[in-house]
Amino acid sequence: MMTSTYPPNQPKKMFEFQVQNIVDYNKIETEGWQLEQGENTIEGNTVIIRGMPNIENDVFAKERVINRLKITLSGKKVGLQSGEVLDNGEILCDVFIQGINVSNYFSDFK
Repeated sequence: MMTSTYPPNQPKKMFEFQVQNIVDYNKIETEGWQLEQGENTIEGNTVIIRGMPNIENDVFAKERVINRLKITLSGKKVGLQSGEVLDNGEILCDVFIQGINVSNYFSDFK
């Protein structure tokens, strides 16, 4: 796994992308993103939302979370911050809408 790094005591950059699709209870597709990792540039469009509840085995909760994500995020611009590229090419990062971390909307599932 590769991790993006930021200079100490510097604010982390947030980049905005439009949500194209809700894939799962913790995964969205956005416009294509690029993340620079040293000399390498990784590209993709799948984003795993950091901080989402672990409800993988709860079908009812997953359906409710997916529906709430569709209402909250579909077609809207989100901010991506603190990205980590996973081995499968997806990015795990904090996702924000209107300055609020998306995972905060799902604290009732934790």
